[in-house]
Amino acid sequence: MEKILITNHSELLLRIAVLKVDKDIQEVKLKHTFKELATTLNILGLFKSKTNTDQPLDFAKQGVTMAMDLIIDMIFGKKRGLKGFISSVMVEKVVNYIIENKFNDIISLITGFFKRKKNKETIQN
Repeated sequence: MEKILITNHSELLLRIAVLKVDKDIQEVKLKHTFKELATTLNILGLFKSKTNTDQPLDFAKQGVTMAMDLIIDMIFGKKRGLKGFISSVMVEKVVNYIIENKFNDIISLITGFFKRKKNKETIQN
């Protein structure tokens, strides 16, 4: 990024206008990139749905695993150093093992929690 010296009000206004134009260009590029990504993911989703129509829980497991991996990467900083990488990989392995082997128990626990909460609300009303 270049360092620009602004000495008066008109130069400041000009610089603000230039930055706004740059921002608008970047927003258009970002929207275009996001649309391409969404299209790609949608195409991949079509192929996956054709192959695994008999296993709906596998989709849920994959989604939960991907979400947990993202959260773990953000918390432990997988790309911020060796300690972050090692700790996030270890936690990912444990979480993935739990999701793979105890997914049905997790789902039943969550649904039971929401049913109890709903029952308490209906009793109070």
